[in-house]
Amino acid sequence: MGFAAMSSSDDGSETDPEALRAARVRWSPPENEVPAQAGGPAVVAADGDAAVVLQSVLQYSAGLLIGLEFRRRADGDHWQRFPEDTFLGVELADGTKVVADPSGRNDATAVAYSLVQRGGGGGGRRYELTYWLSPTPPAGDVVLVVHAVGLGLPEGRVVLPAAELAGALEQVRELWPWEPERPDAYRPPDRPVPPGGWFESTES
Repeated sequence: MGFAAMSSSDDGSETDPEALRAARVRWSPPENEVPAQAGGPAVVAADGDAAVVLQSVLQYSAGLLIGLEFRRRADGDHWQRFPEDTFLGVELADGTKVVADPSGRNDATAVAYSLVQRGGGGGGRRYELTYWLSPTPPAGDVVLVVHAVGLGLPEGRVVLPAAELAGALEQVRELWPWEPERPDAYRPPDRPVPPGGWFESTES
């Protein structure tokens, strides 16, 4: 991702720490903060056989961490194309619309706001996904929109009220000042190559 390449410049000098932090928080929440709850749980869409549930919205100084659950009443093969067949986006108070790209092809640094998947897992009748919206939206309501096509659900939405977002932002706690990681702080050990084969020939 973009922040790794920004750890140092071509001449070996370190990048400005503020620029490095700005690049990092485009992809993930700052690790030196404790967030505040800004929303959830709430039902985004449901029809008796499937449901999308907003489990949590955590406010950081640099953005929102959005946790979603996708549930099915019965077993089935509905996860075959998940989450590629699920659409998620937000509409901000200034009219800006941001859509998540599950493939990760979009360059989050090329747009004003980014909405990237941060993880997920599950199976059977439940699946969880987490998304990171950065930077922090402007003051006002934020509308979360989800369309779980593979679950046969209609488009659903939940409004995150401006007052709750503003209150949560005031409660974010910084544990310590952020510091950039040292470039190449960890280097994995070399892996031994099987002798006498094609892989050994590529080492010469």
